Amino acid sequence: TPHGPMLVYDWVPGELLGVPRAQRADPAAPFLRFKSLPLPRVVDALTTVFRVHDRLEANGWCAGDFYDGCLIYDFTDQTLHLIDLDHYQPGPYRNHMGRMFGSDRFMAPEEYRLG
Repeated sequence: TPHGPMLVYDWVPGELLGVPRAQRADPAAPFLRFKSLPLPRVVDALTTVFRVHDRLEANGWCAGDFYDGCLIYDFTDQTLHLIDLDHYQPGPYRNHMGRMFGSDRFMAPEEYRLG
C-alpha cells in the first residue's frame, strides 16, 4: 500500500502461543504445551522462524514487534505459522516514537530510545 505493507492471512489451524502472563503457568496453555514438546519439534519450529526472517532480511526488511503472540502452532500437524508482521519495515529504520511496541522480554535497547 502507499503507507507500507498490508498483510492478509489465510485462516490456519492451530493455537496462538502468546498468552497473557497470568496464563503462562497453566499446563493447558499453548505456551507451556509448546515448551514441553520434544526438542526436535521445537527446533523445527524455530527453524521456520529463522528461515522467514532470513528471507525477509534478504529482501531488505527489518523485524519489528516480533514475539510469541506472532506464532500460531498446529499441535496436530506440528506446523508453525507466523502472523502479525505488520510492524516490519524496510530497514534500517529509526525509532520515531520512543518506547516501541512489544514486550520487554523481546526488545533490544534501541527500541526504548527516540532516534
